[in-house]
Formats: sequence, structure tokens, C-alpha cells
Amino acid sequence: MVIAKGNAIDGRISHAKIGQYFSGPWQSEKYFQDVAQTIREDLTFKQKPLGLDLEYLQKMQACESVSVHVRRGDYLQVQKNISRYAVCSANYFHSAAAMIVKTKRILPVFFVFSDDMEWASANLNLPGQAHFVDHNTHENAHQDLRLMASCKHNIIANSTFSWWGAWLNSNVQKMVVAPRKWYLAENLSNDHINAETFTTIDN
Repeated sequence: MVIAKGNAIDGRISHAKIGQYFSGPWQSEKYFQDVAQTIREDLTFKQKPLGLDLEYLQKMQACESVSVHVRRGDYLQVQKNISRYAVCSANYFHSAAAMIVKTKRILPVFFVFSDDMEWASANLNLPGQAHFVDHNTHENAHQDLRLMASCKHNIIANSTFSWWGAWLNSNVQKMVVAPRKWYLAENLSNDHINAETFTTIDN
């Protein structure tokens, strides 16, 4: 068995043998950069968006859309996660939004996704029109992934969910802002977790 190491790229994965078992998140694009296009083609939605998903998708395509993903829920409510994961502050999201506006010189429309929409709607003072996308449930959360990937720019949390939403965004001019600190636990730290094209700031 090969177990993932937190802060280093494990070269053993490139010499994998048939029947080997890999354990760990392996969360770095460095592990699959050579097949990135294949992954993008494989991770496409076969079913067309319907209802509110279609409406939001059309809005995103017609404006300078920026997805904002706020993850709090289990990071604050599950005991073992409280000392494990960092939580992005309201200031992080404000700074990220201001950076995208300044860098891209756009009039943005923000689309907010969160597992704590009450906190997000009360604390995010974003510099532009904001839509709080809360119609999808846990069972069809993959639709939120599609919507995040369809925005022109992304502000992500320290969350695999929004990481993939941003990475799958096919806009060649996209700007992705990501938190610099993902973990509180040092043994889980991973300097390679953010993609090379992501802009990282303090959270």
C-alpha cells in the first residue's frame, strides 16, 4: 500500500504497479498534469441543465460571473475537524473579490454557494450584484459543481468541492483566488494543493 504524504509530491505514484493500493487524498494537479485534458473531457455532464440550473447557467454566461464558495458546516460542527481545517474569514472573501475586480477590471456578478448560506448572506459584502444559489440539495450538489465551473472566475474555499469547480472552469482568461492556508494541523499541510494558476491570499 502507498500512503499519501501531506507536504510532498510522492514520486512512487508514477511507478505504480498493477494491483497496488493507494491511500490518501492525493490533492495536487501535479499528480495528473500529463493527463489533464483527458480528465477534463471525462468529467463532463451528460445531462443538460434544467430549471433553475439552466437559468443560472444562462446568467453566468451573459455576465462577468464570479463563483464564491463558502465552506463552514463540518469544519465548525464536527469535533475532529475543528482543529484540522482552517476556516476562511469574511475578510478573505472581500479581499479575493476586490483582487478580481482590480486585476480583471470587470463589473462582476457574484454567485455564492455555501453549506452555511445564512452566514454567507449576512457577512459577505461583495462589490457587485450577488446571487445566493441555494436551490440544490445534497443529492444533486453536483449541479452546483457544474455552475461553479461555468463561471468566468472563481473564489474558492479550502474545499475539494470548490477546488474542482475552479479547476474544471474552461475559461482561458479565468482568475481563481484560493486560500493560502488549508489546514490547521501541520501534519496535513500541503504546499502543492493549490494549482499553479491559482492566486493565493491569506484567509
